[in-house]
Amino acid sequence: MPDLPDWLPGPIALAPMAGGPSAPELVSAVSGAGALGFLAAGNTTPDALARKPAAVCMRAPRTSG
Repeated sequence: MPDLPDWLPGPIALAPMAGGPSAPELVSAVSGAGALGFLAAGNTTPDALARKPAAVCMRAPRTSG
């Protein structure tokens, strides 16, 4: 995870945005940049929601720990 600038008071989070902006691609990119991404689910069917976490994991960069 990248180091945060000294002037930043805390972690950065992508707020869940219904209607498409909070797609797995964006959540993965945000997570890869060291922030916390959230998937929107308010207007998602249960079947579509069940597929979203796997889509994020497929795109997220792997880290070693």
